[in-house]
Amino acid sequence: ARRELDAILSLLPDSPMRQSVRSDLDALAARDRLWTFGLRLKTGFVYDDNANAGPSSDIIEVRPIQIGPLTLDTLRLAPESKPASASGAYYSMEFQTARTLGDQGIWDAVGEFGIRGHYFPDHSDYDSRHVEGGIGLRRNLRHSASQAMLSLGCVGYGSDPLLRYAAIRPSHTIATGAQDQWWWTTEGLLELREYETLTARDGQFAEVSQTLRRFFGPSRHHLGATLAWQTD
Repeated sequence: ARRELDAILSLLPDSPMRQSVRSDLDALAARDRLWTFGLRLKTGFVYDDNANAGPSSDIIEVRPIQIGPLTLDTLRLAPESKPASASGAYYSMEFQTARTLGDQGIWDAVGEFGIRGHYFPDHSDYDSRHVEGGIGLRRNLRHSASQAMLSLGCVGYGSDPLLRYAAIRPSHTIATGAQDQWWWTTEGLLELREYETLTARDGQFAEVSQTLRRFFGPSRHHLGATLAWQTD
């Protein structure tokens, strides 16, 4: 099959069909590799005008509190709880690997690990971090792919842990168009969350999303849009 595709490619020096043939050759080459690895690093500047999520008003209305003859229905915000701005950096590292199962290259065992967060050098209490790792299975077809991941993760804020979670993430992608330039991805997420101190918030979080991507040219630059529904 590879020899025939190479011969077709040599006969189409300027044809728009070259991209499709090259995609088929890349798919064949990918099947010959048992292991694949990927690493993505990101960093940049971030400014947050309310890094501590402080209320917008100095006065907070509360349910009436009776203290002797006095009734309190408003409280004044402490200075340290007012909105505070901070500037710093965000960072992200994502590592992915896959191992082909069988001779057909249809099934992959996949693994991933990632860490991301914010770093504020002058306000370490506002730092955040998110660590997650997972394993799963992926099924690859000519114009579609399906994947299911099982993940464990934790979130921290400042120097303290905030929550831990376990998650399952199924997804399905369909490629359409003459050169697979339109990608439709449906994703689901179910998390079981356990908070470190806010135990009353322990429970489930669910999300369903639909993403549309449009790819352009041989370099495969793309634009995308996502619509999501969440509940917890």
